[in-house]
Amino acid sequence: MEKKLLPRGVLAGAVAGPDLFSRTIQANVGTGVGIVFFGMAMGALLAVAIGIVMLLLPQMGHLSYNEANFGKHATETPLPLTDSQGNVVYPGFPADVLFDFRFYSVAAQLVLWAAIGLVFGPLAERLLRPTRPDTVAPSQEPDPVPA
Repeated sequence: MEKKLLPRGVLAGAVAGPDLFSRTIQANVGTGVGIVFFGMAMGALLAVAIGIVMLLLPQMGHLSYNEANFGKHATETPLPLTDSQGNVVYPGFPADVLFDFRFYSVAAQLVLWAAIGLVFGPLAERLLRPTRPDTVAPSQEPDPVPA
């Protein structure tokens, strides 16, 4: 069978003929590829937005004040509280207290989301697979034995 060039597809090199892939494969794979490219575009957009924010941050706020008074820290552990003369008022939080707080916070999240999943999972299944009213429920009584 001779393939003919489509009038609008000359520049794109499109030819008329049998499909290379079926419409089902095109729909499923095409959707997946589209989602991947959309994710890449959103990731690039987010990276550009974060870059712009990072460029603008030093001009906004009092970051130089924070760095001058508290130094460059690569930790989120709070520093000791001092009064106006620089005397330590509260020495800070012990590492054990911070660990316990973080551990119990994660444990609380696990319990919360497990409970939500276990309670609402069966309810969602009921909602997504409702029984039709015209179907007859099977009888609980045994079938009669023929004589």
